Amino acid sequence: MMKKKAMVLAVLLAMLCLTGCNSTPYSRTVIKQYIEEYWALQDYDLAEEAKATDISKNTWEAYDKKEDLHFNVYDDYHINADIVITTSRNVWSDYEYQLIQKNLEEMPEELTYTGDEGDSTFELHYSNLEELQKDCDALWSYYEFLNEKNCKVNISYQLIYDYPKPMMLDHELIDTSGTIGIDTQYQRAGYRSKEEIYDAARKNYFYFAYFYRIEDMMKNATEEDIKNVYDSNQSYAVVKVTEEGTEEVYDDLFVVYPKYGISYGEFYELLKKEGVEVEGTPESFTFQGLDGEVHLSYQETGTCVDENQIKEYTGISLSFDKENSNKKVTVAVDYNPFS
Repeated sequence: MMKKKAMVLAVLLAMLCLTGCNSTPYSRTVIKQYIEEYWALQDYDLAEEAKATDISKNTWEAYDKKEDLHFNVYDDYHINADIVITTSRNVWSDYEYQLIQKNLEEMPEELTYTGDEGDSTFELHYSNLEELQKDCDALWSYYEFLNEKNCKVNISYQLIYDYPKPMMLDHELIDTSGTIGIDTQYQRAGYRSKEEIYDAARKNYFYFAYFYRIEDMMKNATEEDIKNVYDSNQSYAVVKVTEEGTEEVYDDLFVVYPKYGISYGEFYELLKKEGVEVEGTPESFTFQGLDGEVHLSYQETGTCVDENQIKEYTGISLSFDKENSNKKVTVAVDYNPFS
């Protein structure tokens, strides 16, 4: 094994020698071009030579005179020896990180900076729409503050929902992440206004609310919010097949993201529609099933039921349109669960 490792290392070193021209550090002229184009700086100082931070990185010290800001430009050298040995160079800087560190006292209390030298990410938490609006206002305000200092600033954010009750819910459905500004290095445009940030997070908020049928959240939905959820690619109509074989659409009932079944809250509403006596709320309820009492709770038992569980509990047959062609969930009529 040691011989094999030594042989691989020898081959890598040999290939590194053959590709030595690719490992040549970028010149000072190239670094200056990066600073001026990527950060739009004109009045700045740049060290005459780079410091070899390690075998694969050179560090150039720089100074933004306008902002009295010291920052570094990194020239990284990478070797990828997965299948075919390839080499590459990457120039990047910690300008945003240093700018944020210098202005942390100006950062609104709603924001928490979670980034590092190569990442400008902020984290914000909220538990209702009012707090979400305040978060978006604070985030945008700080972005504008940084943008006035340098028009090339591009930041990332995570809006994290804190539900007041301990429940087994998938917060990936509601937590929102994004960028603000234009990332010129990767040619990506982020949100251009606080309204866009809020609207994107609000859509996720109600998508989450209607998937789990969280009544405290749903009560704040407008007709437009409901339409946005219903019109999403992951919302399905609920259709009942009548005794005559025709389809009857439940106009006021739809399910969201039925990939692995339906949520407890959606099941709760379906039971009510089918005339089953249910005690509790969509978050925690009890009903009399075919083989005895059934209790489902987001706090105790899980989040979703699939077709087999529904059939076992009630005798109700559901058919999910997995291909999303008709976007419907069919309720069969070949049952009389509690007669």
